Amino acid sequence: IHSSPILVVDNNNNNNNSFNNSNLNIQRNAPYALSLLLQVNSPNQITQVKSPTHSINWQLNKDSSNKSGVVTFWRNEESMDKDVVILIEHEKSHEPRAIIEIPSENTTLLTPGMNVANDEVTAMITLVPEFELHDTQNEIVFIVDRSGSMSGSKINNVKEALQLFLRALPANCYFNIVGFGTSYQMLFNSSQRYDDTTLITATQHVNSMSANLGGTELMNPLRAVLSINKIAGYERQVFVLTDGEVSNTDQVIGLVKYCSASNGNCRVFAVGVGKGVSHALVEGIARAGSGNAQFIIDGERMQPKLMRQLKDALQPALRELKINWVENEQQQEQLNQQNEQNEQQQQ
Repeated sequence: IHSSPILVVDNNNNNNNSFNNSNLNIQRNAPYALSLLLQVNSPNQITQVKSPTHSINWQLNKDSSNKSGVVTFWRNEESMDKDVVILIEHEKSHEPRAIIEIPSENTTLLTPGMNVANDEVTAMITLVPEFELHDTQNEIVFIVDRSGSMSGSKINNVKEALQLFLRALPANCYFNIVGFGTSYQMLFNSSQRYDDTTLITATQHVNSMSANLGGTELMNPLRAVLSINKIAGYERQVFVLTDGEVSNTDQVIGLVKYCSASNGNCRVFAVGVGKGVSHALVEGIARAGSGNAQFIIDGERMQPKLMRQLKDALQPALRELKINWVENEQQQEQLNQQNEQNEQQQQ
């Protein structure tokens, strides 16, 4: 049971202002309920507010130029037997912008006894830089939870998503599939080049997959995949799909962080399936592995989010980023000259 709601901001644009989730089978047997009054403010026009988990009402504030509004539950109160997910979409989400909050001494969110000077502010800066990136060669490894808790619709959804994944892989990549539970099984002893023959083998393997490998032990398959020598000239992209939690979350995250840092050119993406998945595990793995995390709630289609992750993985990774703040044109010119010298030295 999740007693605290989760707010997710989606940057996709859509023009609908309501979302009815009456198709979901909502269980209402939790011993407590939650009412919701969420004030939404945006520097840009809000195009849509919806929830894939609950039926909600979205009401724009008058004279707000579509930049603020209020979210409430359609039923007034909802049983707290799962996460509350709110998706907020707005225009111009990828444009650079700065949001500044100036607190006052009467702000209730301040720590008691905290003194606020007149010049203290909180700022959130969103920058969307443009890069000239070169195509990379990739080795892609899927680590799939096949523990008993994945039985039924979960493993079937994963199998459908994997079939879609396999047919979207680039022609020049290497790939492998690892199933895990109490033990783990590899499709190939080492990643194989993607071609018609290996695609047929992988397709048959995925069709035969079932949730028959016992408990959820993620450490050993992760260690096995991350410790294999990488293919020269190829970046390794690892996808972990799981519906549960493990008893050694910190150790698993530590392993991913160590291997990602020491091995170089290796990223780990994570997908949490169902409402019982450990957010600490999924988000921790993705953060430590310089990837990203996605969560699939019960009844939600898995394919769109997985394809988005695959698209992210096939993009070159940015490493050792550095931001230089300049105050005038002279400093900007000096910085440009320094960057040109660094590029010449690298060549």
